[in-house]
Amino acid sequence: MESDRWRIAEILVFAKRMAYRPIFQDDFYSFHLLNVHDTAQEVDPSAALVWEEDGILKGVLTFGPARDQDCLDCCEVYELYIDPFFQREGIGGRLMGEALAKTRNQPMVLWCLEPNRAALDFYHSQGFCPDGTRRLVEGTPVWEIRLRRPAPEPF
Repeated sequence: MESDRWRIAEILVFAKRMAYRPIFQDDFYSFHLLNVHDTAQEVDPSAALVWEEDGILKGVLTFGPARDQDCLDCCEVYELYIDPFFQREGIGGRLMGEALAKTRNQPMVLWCLEPNRAALDFYHSQGFCPDGTRRLVEGTPVWEIRLRRPAPEPF
């Protein structure tokens, strides 16, 4: 919904600051380049799954076709962020469940920063495992790893 644009941007900015500032330790990026105004210009609310409770948008997930050539049969989770005030309430799992239902349970992949233990633990709980593919985040010494969730076995 177009009216969600600013709230989605707010969630993205504050969740990214909380998760990534301790890893990258880049205050210029965290507090100047990463901002709600610019992020809102890039957000496409129609392409996002959102979780709303009690009239409050609490989380957002975006997904689509995998971008890596060796995963073209997969769906890729591009972003999954929960407002820091509402993390650890099961919202990420519910959004992931919605994405799985919309993709008819095809295999999924996503990229996660290797030092982001909380995210890795969450994705592991959702059935994702490292598939052995790593890459350096451009301009940093930080690695990210690709995680894969196989398609569920048919009944």
